[in-house]
Amino acid sequence: MTIRLENVTVVSPKEDRHPILSRMNHQFLPGTITLVIGQTGSGKTTLLNALAGLIPLTSGSISYDDQPLWRGQRLNRESLLQTGLVFQYPERQLFADSVRKEFSYSLKHLRLSKEEENSRISEVLDQLTLPESILKESVFSLSDGWKRKAALAATLAARPRWLLLDEPTAGIDPPSIEPLLRAIRNHRNQSLGGAVVVSHDLDTFLPIVDQVVIMRCGMLEAVLEPKDLYTDPSVLLKAHIGLPTSMQLAVELEAAGISISDRRPFSAEETADALWESLREQSIKPAGGLPAGEPAVKAGEALEREDHQRSHLAPDKQTASGVHLLHPIAKWLFYVAVSSGILIQSHWPGVLASCLLTAGIVAVARASMQTLYKAGKAFAIFIMISGIISGLQISASDSWWHFQSISFSITAASGTIRQLAVFFLVLLTGVAFASSTSITMMQRGLEQGLSFLERLRVPVSVFTFSASLLLRFIPLIGKEIERMSFIVKARGKSTSKQGSLRLRDVPVFMIPLLLAMMKHAEDLSMALEARGYKLRRLNNSTKVPIQFARKDWLLVGIGLVLFGALFVLERMLG
Repeated sequence: MTIRLENVTVVSPKEDRHPILSRMNHQFLPGTITLVIGQTGSGKTTLLNALAGLIPLTSGSISYDDQPLWRGQRLNRESLLQTGLVFQYPERQLFADSVRKEFSYSLKHLRLSKEEENSRISEVLDQLTLPESILKESVFSLSDGWKRKAALAATLAARPRWLLLDEPTAGIDPPSIEPLLRAIRNHRNQSLGGAVVVSHDLDTFLPIVDQVVIMRCGMLEAVLEPKDLYTDPSVLLKAHIGLPTSMQLAVELEAAGISISDRRPFSAEETADALWESLREQSIKPAGGLPAGEPAVKAGEALEREDHQRSHLAPDKQTASGVHLLHPIAKWLFYVAVSSGILIQSHWPGVLASCLLTAGIVAVARASMQTLYKAGKAFAIFIMISGIISGLQISASDSWWHFQSISFSITAASGTIRQLAVFFLVLLTGVAFASSTSITMMQRGLEQGLSFLERLRVPVSVFTFSASLLLRFIPLIGKEIERMSFIVKARGKSTSKQGSLRLRDVPVFMIPLLLAMMKHAEDLSMALEARGYKLRRLNNSTKVPIQFARKDWLLVGIGLVLFGALFVLERMLG
């Protein structure tokens, strides 16, 4: 079964609409193991998610033989069942109270008989050298290494034709790597598909893969066989990857007059054999592939020049907007003044003027439309529903359940919408204020503004520090929810709409999510404790207060002027 990608493009859902994958054309052939490598952020994981149907394609198509992965806006279940995705941290996807139940959930969509299910479980446990007794163990009592093996085994037991692995060796102890590689090779030899591996561990996977795909900036930089890397090692450096240990050793030996490049070793055993043969033959002439390490050196020099040019051409987003550098207290006073002026508006002309003012503030603060949409969507829906309900007028007879007439009052509806619209504008203004202020600056501003409370022995720094940690956790929760939704969709082979969740998948989603957030909280507390943070006043945070500059006073003055203008406008309309 061949996987075909034709002009596949995936665009970021963020405001910048940056292409994560751009016009990719490639074929993953059956009976092969493909290693996908590239710098962090080059689109490797996005490629795996696209192959597994976890993210919609902006354009292009993916097909498994003649079966498309997507049919319009819905997934083709027949193609979806051909894949098995192992995430980067598979141990965090476990939810059941026993390993046996984890296997049962992963195999549920296949509707196997009890005998076939037991046979598959025994086979995969043997492949990964896991004991049968692990089936009775609670997944929460296992170490992270054993959890990872159990999660990988549950995926392999489904026998997908194409195995998709994201950093499979991360966190695995060295003795467990060989059983993993053996399982991947067995899958290639026994299935009608193959394996696609995303990894930075070149030394482990280059000896066993059939093809290497190098990605850079969401595009295919090169597609070649592993041995061809010795012919042109510069492709690795240009993609910001670096040379594997065997190739780096070959370069250094070339410089010393010992050539092993013509044998093109990758594993430690192959490198040792090549070095022994070279020393035995007393060969000191440079090989054709890597003459005295020059290609690697030249590629490195070219890469430095390219990075230097990019650093001069790339705009500094943080310094591009001066509003980010303003004093947080000044921005807060401006926000309070403008919000007060907006809230007193009770006529449509005043509300419209407030809309124009809010639009200007959002534009100056450079708040992303996606952030504004997420923050205001629910409240906007609430306003519309409230307006519709307030506009309905029902005339009833003597019996309340008998309606004589139903009408709609535009005046009543518009009045409700007008009253709620000012709160909506204040909400958007607050989002713009928050997006233009970093968490650190917000914390320092709060400490400085509330420092007078410390005379009353109020631990201001502790409260502001806790608030800043909470603000840091909010986007983390969003990322974990997105990651868990991917895991649930991949394990349950769901073809439901993106972002939806089946009722039976709620435990699969919620339990790992809660455990992941507790793990993040534990890691954060340990990191803070290791750095010496304690529940006391954080002296370092307010030792150097932020000074009010002339531009900060100007901002406060503008806020007061705008409040005065809105106040006068309301008086004139009233």
